[in-house]
Amino acid sequence: NILCSDIIPQNELNSLGPECFVFRQSRFNQSLFCANGNDDKTQKLRTGVGYAATALLEELGFAFLHPLAPTIPPKISPSKTYLNATSCPRFMYRAFHIHTEHPLELIELLQGSDATMPNGTIVPWEYMYSDFPKVLLWAVANRLNRLEWVLLTTQEWEANGFVNSTLRQSRLRNLTSLVNSFGLLAGAVVPIAEVQQHGWYMVSSKTLKEPPQVAMSQIHTRIDWILDNTTGAGFDFFSTESGFSEFTHPSGTDMLRLINETADYSQGKHGKPCYIKCHCSSGQTCPGYPDPRTGKPIDFNYLPLYASSNMGVMPHTVQSYSFGDPAANTYGNENFMDMLWFMMYEASAGRGNNTGIMRDVVYYPETNYWVNVDIDVPLFLPIYGYKRLQDLRIIDEELKNRSLDPNSVKGQSVFDSGWEWGSWVNDVVTARASWDPQLSATNESEAYANVLAPIARALGPAGSQVTSLLVKLAEAQNSLLIYGIVNGSTPTSEEIKYLSGFAYLSGRDPLTQLLGKVSSITQPDRIGFWDHSHQYYSRVAPLLEAMNTTFSVLAFELASLTQQILPNMLELYHDICDSAQMIALRAEEIKLLYKASAPKTTSSEKEAILTKTRGVLSKATSIVANREANYHVFPHERISGWRSNPSSYSYTYLWTVHSLYYFWRDYGLVERKGPDAWVEPCYLNIQDATDVAFGVGKNLTDFLREELRKLGLPGDIIGTCLAPPKH
Repeated sequence: NILCSDIIPQNELNSLGPECFVFRQSRFNQSLFCANGNDDKTQKLRTGVGYAATALLEELGFAFLHPLAPTIPPKISPSKTYLNATSCPRFMYRAFHIHTEHPLELIELLQGSDATMPNGTIVPWEYMYSDFPKVLLWAVANRLNRLEWVLLTTQEWEANGFVNSTLRQSRLRNLTSLVNSFGLLAGAVVPIAEVQQHGWYMVSSKTLKEPPQVAMSQIHTRIDWILDNTTGAGFDFFSTESGFSEFTHPSGTDMLRLINETADYSQGKHGKPCYIKCHCSSGQTCPGYPDPRTGKPIDFNYLPLYASSNMGVMPHTVQSYSFGDPAANTYGNENFMDMLWFMMYEASAGRGNNTGIMRDVVYYPETNYWVNVDIDVPLFLPIYGYKRLQDLRIIDEELKNRSLDPNSVKGQSVFDSGWEWGSWVNDVVTARASWDPQLSATNESEAYANVLAPIARALGPAGSQVTSLLVKLAEAQNSLLIYGIVNGSTPTSEEIKYLSGFAYLSGRDPLTQLLGKVSSITQPDRIGFWDHSHQYYSRVAPLLEAMNTTFSVLAFELASLTQQILPNMLELYHDICDSAQMIALRAEEIKLLYKASAPKTTSSEKEAILTKTRGVLSKATSIVANREANYHVFPHERISGWRSNPSSYSYTYLWTVHSLYYFWRDYGLVERKGPDAWVEPCYLNIQDATDVAFGVGKNLTDFLREELRKLGLPGDIIGTCLAPPKH
């Protein structure tokens, strides 16, 4: 300690800000390395030393890239250069939100429950607990300071009392204590009245018909259960949701009363902050609460603008899009500039001439959407990390242009939905970007290459070449998947609704298609295989050809570097290569299916093309089997099985990859061998719409499905729309 205090003097640390760190090599003893850092007492964080230690370990050959797979070098070799680094964070709020409303790696662990495998085997909670320290070490190494997850409920848990049991609470307290032992803060996400996807909501719609004190009492009881350090689960902060779902809500007055009570009680009773997610769905307004820009009723998602100052806001964007990108009508949005406006309005509230309410503002983007769009296909999408970095650079620039305090947007909480199939690349980039968004870089690609440095360093001599290819892949995905640019031609704002690459490579399930029939779709829409009369149909084939060629070449180039990768990093690099190959195969499959269903394709030509397509599916099947053997949870059915779990889904998040569901569903819609393939919206349904949306419908829809099957084929087709098969 004496030696290290000489190498890194305390007065040097005192001159630095909260969470800053230093690591340094002794000039007199090259085998002596010292690391130290500052706490942030205002935020009750003890992170500086952990940041310093893991940063030093990275210089010595360790890597913290996949959250469940820290990489240890075969030996530690003394550095050939003098190690000396000082680093400070740009943003003070750096969180990951593990979205356990999706059936992810840690869904049961983070609910305090055991896991049931497809064969009925029970994986005890205590066994899964060993995964969590790895995740927390990853969080520290990637310079996060908070971790939050959604608490769920199920009909079974409510019936047997587990949902609010002392057993569940003690297990959650064990988890929050472990989070704190790594110097981090633990957050719980519990909706106020939102009932979708099994969220453990505090107030039901029925309660709103009773005297207001009933709802207030329910809110107090739940918050005490979650936040109290002595009698509760000991979470450090609290996040919540507005409305009954992303698309339905109570009156603005009722919702605002609940929002205020939640925030004021959380802060007043427990002294712990509370935040609310502000979604990007469209078409809902609040009469009596004017939009400050227009004077018209405000969008329901922005209602927290009128809430207590104790309620922080979290403006939410979805999927890979940055604010100004064309969102191709996702959730009814042309782009997400409106969310940037809301963020900046709240950031400026209470400052200068703005008379609004000063509150915490935290950006809430995604590194995976999951449902149909990305990791569950699977698609390898470095564009996510590229865009999250771009977002933070835009936010910083906007704050400067408006002469606002740099901390008036405190940082980001990243919606995270799975770590396999190369998604850890995006998570590393996005986490590191909130510490250092590379503000001195002259463009987005330069900034992205800089943030890839921890990955490049770990890979060894070929790291710079891999970085170059990942930058090229992100740039190509920006051009093809988001902007739909082909041969230099960029679709208009109307054309992009049907001509973005994402529309064709992402999966399609019946629920999404049915939603698209009655409201805005939750992902970019595509021109159907058989929609030959669509005005833009002729422009689909060139887009598919461009994606197939581009992604195939980049996948090949990545694979060609395998022999140059350090042995201890080969498993993770194989993940990158396999993932890149899968998006190339997906592009090839979709290109072939549109060719097979083209109006001038003869029946014999169609069969030949489908035979070739089955060859693509065979290759994809082999890659999936190989990757499953290398998933980072055991048994891999925890994330690849069709099995009961606490979410509203009957399967886990990579079951659609295991089965190649989206590949085969598209193939079946073109092959049209069975009569159900002609009824496209309901073909191969795997979701229970009522359970996903309302959390209570599974038993009813299972019953209706079985009864309708008795009516023969028509009844079976209708029943398929209501609920998935049981296995």
